[in-house]
Amino acid sequence: MSSTNVNDRNVLQLGAIGVLVAGLAFLPGASRTNCGMTPEVASGLFYPTQDRPEEDTNLTRVDNWPGEAREEIIHVRGQVLDEACRPIENATVELWQADAHGRYQHERHHLSVPLDSNFQGWARAVTDAQGRYGFKTVKPAPYPVDEESAEFRSPHIHFRVTHPEHYELITEMYFAEQPLNETDSVLQQLPAEEREQITVRPSADENTRGPVYSFDLTLAALKRDLVSPELLDRYVGTYQLEARGKIRTLETQTLQISRDGNRLYVNTASLSRRMELRPLSESRFDTGGLGGDEIQFHPDEGAKGTLTLDLGEDRTLRGQKVSEPSGVTGGL
Repeated sequence: MSSTNVNDRNVLQLGAIGVLVAGLAFLPGASRTNCGMTPEVASGLFYPTQDRPEEDTNLTRVDNWPGEAREEIIHVRGQVLDEACRPIENATVELWQADAHGRYQHERHHLSVPLDSNFQGWARAVTDAQGRYGFKTVKPAPYPVDEESAEFRSPHIHFRVTHPEHYELITEMYFAEQPLNETDSVLQQLPAEEREQITVRPSADENTRGPVYSFDLTLAALKRDLVSPELLDRYVGTYQLEARGKIRTLETQTLQISRDGNRLYVNTASLSRRMELRPLSESRFDTGGLGGDEIQFHPDEGAKGTLTLDLGEDRTLRGQKVSEPSGVTGGL
């Protein structure tokens, strides 16, 4: 990947950040001149697929439910920055996670543990002029990879950050005190330095109930002229994948490549939404939240063009374009 690769309710617009992010005026990023890119982590299967009536930054209460989410209340705060450590205003920060039982509010998460009906599960914030965001939530519990597996995911929180002038970032935040970090199959795929970047430690704030975790997020600037509109149009379409090597998750699937202005996106049947591809050259793209390494387009091969999806460790998939797009959307 390229990185190696106040009232607690209704706080969507963080311009009046209030007590939710009190104490953030002197975050570490404020005095730096070079911010390393936040490591990307695949989004997983549990990004919300259905419209949520509530998306405010307090995940511990749900409208029309009398109670509060169970277990340890925590606060997650930070800044969204560019590569020169300048704050990014009006970035959208999405957060989703398991509850204190290890259960996601998602139709694909089939665990026998009860779902906490007082936990919101997903939230959205918009950064203020200093790039600040903040959420009130609970510490998520570990959960098994599936109900028959002895492998557990360490507690973590998912983030997706978007902004018109920057590339999408999908990542996860981990907790330093968790023993399962040493065996988590997703976290351990990253180099030690990148694991440290997305692992946080608690601090205290006398104005809040529960520990505070600071998590800054760095976005890469959009490169509008790296790939011509004509080439982007040639890449758009549906590709049938053929497996090469020992690959289970994407074998026999199709990839849908779409365009929106200067941006290219990928989607598959197993994803709940499209994900942005970040250009590395005219034909090579970082797959980011898809979880692979790169997509290489070959627009002149075959009848309609092909692509190669490189998943690392000698695992590649070849894709043959099987249909052309019905059209592309306009600019940003």
